[in-house]
Amino acid sequence: MLSTLTKEYPHIILSIGHSNASYEKCKESFAWGVSHATHLFNAMSPYHHRKPGIVGAVLDADVTCDMIADLVHTHPSTLELVQKIKKNKLILITDAMRAGCMKCGTYDLGGRKVEVSEGKAVLEDGTLAGSVLKMNEALRNMLNHTSMNMIEAVYSVTKAPAQKLAILKGELCAGYDADIVIFDESFCIRYTIVAGELKYKS
Repeated sequence: MLSTLTKEYPHIILSIGHSNASYEKCKESFAWGVSHATHLFNAMSPYHHRKPGIVGAVLDADVTCDMIADLVHTHPSTLELVQKIKKNKLILITDAMRAGCMKCGTYDLGGRKVEVSEGKAVLEDGTLAGSVLKMNEALRNMLNHTSMNMIEAVYSVTKAPAQKLAILKGELCAGYDADIVIFDESFCIRYTIVAGELKYKS
C-alpha cells in the first residue's frame, strides 16, 4: 500500500512519529516509502539498548528527522548526539502552539487548557503540549549547546526542509522565492523579507 502511494503521489511525504513501533517495523516502513520521522524522541517509545524502537531505526537509516530544539522536549546532549549522527538529515522545528510569542498564562489547544510558563507549555496533567519555541531561539540553542556551527544550523532550518518539501526556498538562488530573514549576533530578528518585499524591520 505505502509503496503504491509513494509511486503514485511522490509529492506526499510519509513520516513516522508518535508511535511505539518496534525497530524492525520502523525499518520495514522505510522500505515501504516512509522517509521522515516527526518530533524524534517525543511521544514515542524511548531508546533502549535491547529495544531501540523508532529512535534507533531513524539513527540507523538514511531518512530525515525533525527535532524540537527548545531544551524542554530534548536535552542538549540529545541534540548533540542526533546532529552528529544525522548531519544534513536533521531539520529543526518549533512545534509552536498558538501561545507562541505570547505572555505566560492559560491558552487553548484543541479545546484543552494549556499553561504556559518559563518557555514550557503543558496540559493540566503536566504533559507537554507543543511548544512556544521561536525558530531563532532554536538556532541559538543549537549554537550554544551543541557543536553545530552557524552554517549547519542555518541549513537545518532553510535548505534541509525546503529540499524535503521540494520547494524553491531555502537558498539565495535565481528563480527561488526571495524569502529572507536577517538576524543579528544575538539571533534577534532584524528584517523579514517575503517574496522580495520588506515585511518587518525591528
